[in-house]
Amino acid sequence: MKERPAYNPLDNDDWDIIIERLKESTNPRTINKCILFLGPEALISNQKKKEETNEYKSMIDLFCDRVLRKMEKDGKPEFDEAKKKRTPFAIKEKFLPAYGAGKGQSLWKFNFNKVYQVENLHPVFIEKLPYCPFPIIVNTSPDELLRTIFTEISGIRGTQYSFFDYKFNSHQNRQDIEPPDLNTPVIYNLFGSIKQPTSIVSSPEDLLEYVFSLISNGNMDDEVLRDIRNARYLIFLGFDFESWHLKLLMRFFYDNNDSRVSIEKEEKGTYAHPWKLENQNTQEYFKKLFNVTFIENNIVEFIEELYEKCNGIRRTIPDKIKEIKKKEKLREELLPLIKKDELELAFDKAEEYAKEFLDKKKQNLLYHIMSELSGAYNMFKKNQSTGETYVIARSKAREAFMDFITDDLFA
Repeated sequence: MKERPAYNPLDNDDWDIIIERLKESTNPRTINKCILFLGPEALISNQKKKEETNEYKSMIDLFCDRVLRKMEKDGKPEFDEAKKKRTPFAIKEKFLPAYGAGKGQSLWKFNFNKVYQVENLHPVFIEKLPYCPFPIIVNTSPDELLRTIFTEISGIRGTQYSFFDYKFNSHQNRQDIEPPDLNTPVIYNLFGSIKQPTSIVSSPEDLLEYVFSLISNGNMDDEVLRDIRNARYLIFLGFDFESWHLKLLMRFFYDNNDSRVSIEKEEKGTYAHPWKLENQNTQEYFKKLFNVTFIENNIVEFIEELYEKCNGIRRTIPDKIKEIKKKEKLREELLPLIKKDELELAFDKAEEYAKEFLDKKKQNLLYHIMSELSGAYNMFKKNQSTGETYVIARSKAREAFMDFITDDLFA
């Protein structure tokens, strides 16, 4: 019987090491950085596995669920075989023949894009991860979720993006990448990008070709890969440590041949929370060869605690972007209230914002809209106008309020 691996809690010494290395990594001249690797199962959704537990499905779980439901609903005979192995590779081998190669590829991509949306992600990836000061985040999923979150939602507008194209050795992807610092992190899609479909590793055959390309050609001609290989600390979340290719990838990232750097293997540190680790022999193998400490914190807990520990060195966003984000949130709250004719409640929310951010001219415009409505209401209550007049006044106020939050608020 195989012995089960044991996980270690992160103690204060571990956290001190990680935070110190992250602090050093915010300097673009630092070569020995701390790099975060997000494996295929690292992106966690906001949907629980069971309502009574605190465990969440991964985004891959959601995707597999969706394509399997599609096959079952359409009565595809390949469904029974596809559901036995819940991995994208295995399901795709049955999915494409079930629908025909051309249509199958289109349906596969359509369902992938439907799942990999910001609204399906656990909030920790939106509210906390972007502000943890990793200079480089290596993403093994081909989606652009992280890029969208960093640049458009979290306000890290200096975020850079690149990906490894195993068929073209990444030459076309690295021209504009500057040395990353606190406000210009790099998101690096290691297994290709959805924007370049031919770069995506989507089958066991692709994976074999990919590993050969990376190891034989991806050495030092890609600046991001060079930074990763020179890193002093690596953090792996959501990987299958029983897979053959991870051993080769870790050897590639651990063996450094950059003449600028001299790092002994013993000086490198790796922390990992695996998606799959079945026996103690595997654990001992990675510990011996790559100095891996397997941590018991689940991915959400790890990011939450890391965020708290990074207090003082987190990324911050400019005040202007904070203002824009508040405006966007305010608009999301006000639109449904106005549509439901709850103008008084909407005004109260808008007034709080106006006092903090808007100039006198816009504040007065907001107050004018509500004073017109208030005056019409008082006239109606005093029987000095008809109900129809009041309804018309309220309708005009609603239209003016809508114009205000869609135009004037963001002018």
